[in-house]
Amino acid sequence: MRTTRNVFGLLVLVATSTWCQPPAGNKLTAIDALAAGYVKTGKAPGLAVGVMHKGKVIFAKGYGLANVELDVPVTPNTVFKINSMTKQFTAAAIMLLAERGLLRTDDSLAKFLPDFPRASEITVKQLLTHTSGLSSFDRRPDIVVFSSQPHSITEAIEWIHDDPFASDPGTMWNYSNSGFLLLTGIIEKASGQLYPVFMQKNIFEKLGLAQTAIDDPLQIVPHRAAGYSPVEGTPGAVRNRPSLIFNGGGGVSGISTVGDLLRWHDALFNGRILTPASLSEMTRPARFSNGKPVLATSSTVLPGAQYGYGLHLAETKGHAKIGHTGTGGGFHSMIMTYPSDQYTVVVLLNINARPFLAGQIESAIADILLGGVASR
Repeated sequence: MRTTRNVFGLLVLVATSTWCQPPAGNKLTAIDALAAGYVKTGKAPGLAVGVMHKGKVIFAKGYGLANVELDVPVTPNTVFKINSMTKQFTAAAIMLLAERGLLRTDDSLAKFLPDFPRASEITVKQLLTHTSGLSSFDRRPDIVVFSSQPHSITEAIEWIHDDPFASDPGTMWNYSNSGFLLLTGIIEKASGQLYPVFMQKNIFEKLGLAQTAIDDPLQIVPHRAAGYSPVEGTPGAVRNRPSLIFNGGGGVSGISTVGDLLRWHDALFNGRILTPASLSEMTRPARFSNGKPVLATSSTVLPGAQYGYGLHLAETKGHAKIGHTGTGGGFHSMIMTYPSDQYTVVVLLNINARPFLAGQIESAIADILLGGVASR
């Protein structure tokens, strides 16, 4: 992972010496055909794709249907649930609070939630990097029953209070939405604001992300896409995927559009939300308590990836990339920035299926942009 270490240590200097020429028109045509093919072949009811190069949006388009029953088309303004892509926003919120002197990433969980089991052994940094030893609430058998009702973050933390640990803190990497739920509680404790309010005032409004929010499924959201699951054995057929009312906290609760997400990464990597020191810490590969590097071992989409704060650090064919995936509730999503090449790619779909289609599409688009047209 030499490229990852070298490039991500210099993310505060995004304008590196490796400058790509803007993609020729035939590359954008190839991206258009690639995305359209996933709808035409029935792999997804709808999807949106966005590409940014050197801070300029060069491609943003919707395909298929945002709502199958009402025959509403997907556009670049369609709002999708982004699931675990939310983690990077939560991590940035933690870094904002650190910049304001309200916490340190080396603080123990006990400083904010002293009654949580083993709180004195868990650090904020371990929660951010999935090395806290916590299991993940989405594996609980009562997840659907619990999430069918609204809950405060305090109530949700109490719900996971007695869950068994997957490992001792700092010793293993275990992807944990419970860890990011606790980070949500820390944000509320440190800021004195509810998590959705803090995110809206300090990140979304500040950056002009007008269609990005912490989701409340009971609210009316203009241009919101419906989520679907495939019908097994019937290619192209889908079923409605009902939304759960409890949005899951800081790990999975975001909604956004391709345009907002492109602007988000542009702001994140160019100093418009965090200081260079904070961004450097956020994008530094995590290490276990014994100093050994962390590998995101459960990732099938990004094999061999390392992990920062709510962000995967990976590479493709020698090109470093940083971002995250999201899946669940009838949606797939992915965002990846290639810092040396100065591209950002966003893919949003309103289907939750196997294989992970957002990853397939993003990878194929990267192949087109960085050299060689990929086939579906």
